[in-house]
Amino acid sequence: MRLLLLAFLCTTALNAQKFTITPDGLKDFYNQENNYLVLEIEDKSAETLYQSAKRYILETYKNPKEVLKADVENDFIRFTTYAPNVAEVNNVGAKFPVNGTYSTELRFKDNRVKFDILDLTLNVENGYSATLEYQGSTWSGFVFFNKKGKVSQGEAKSQLEQHFSNRIEQLKSFLEGKVEEQNNDW
Repeated sequence: MRLLLLAFLCTTALNAQKFTITPDGLKDFYNQENNYLVLEIEDKSAETLYQSAKRYILETYKNPKEVLKADVENDFIRFTTYAPNVAEVNNVGAKFPVNGTYSTELRFKDNRVKFDILDLTLNVENGYSATLEYQGSTWSGFVFFNKKGKVSQGEAKSQLEQHFSNRIEQLKSFLEGKVEEQNNDW
């Protein structure tokens, strides 16, 4: 039984695709040369994956027509996301919410979707126009990593990574058809 559980956990971990935040930006957790992920979806054509992604946007966003920025049928889709309170930064004990805006680009091939985050902007709600940057001086603003590459906003880093993991899992459920199966069970 323990061996079966261990095999399940290892398989789940190997199939999970996620981003990590580095001093150079968002990177594939398992291959940090890539700033994108490739979602493997078995037995789905590029056309089917494209249609599922369109449905994801239609069902997830209040104004899907406004968030959709580019759309080439069966090839790629680009859409914008506003994520309020996506993380929280710590400034000498005071915590401030961080709002994120980013574009997601999806490119489709049979059995695969390239998932790319573009134009990520993180605004800190502290009464000033502050942003959260990947790396820099902690004296000049909010940064995930200081100039030496040491993590300075670990909690915010974890929260943002979790946000993207949740988005990826949600999209992947649509692409695999799991959400459609749930919605049809009424």
